[in-house]
Amino acid sequence: MRVSRQRRCRASRRQARGGLFYREFPPEILRRLEHLAFVKDPDDLGAKYAQAIAWFREAIEAIDERQVRRQIFDS
Repeated sequence: MRVSRQRRCRASRRQARGGLFYREFPPEILRRLEHLAFVKDPDDLGAKYAQAIAWFREAIEAIDERQVRRQIFDS
């Protein structure tokens, strides 16, 4: 039991460091996420929060709801 828990912990740490994360997204998205993820101070956080919200709204607008529904029901 203990060995399997250690293996899971190691695997999740590797994933947290970005192993799978970096394989799932294109480089331009990763650069944008990295820029937003590392915050220097409260002012930087405020600026990056505004950028993240704007990016989120842009992404939501780009989603085709009919296509999403089709993919959900076809799977």
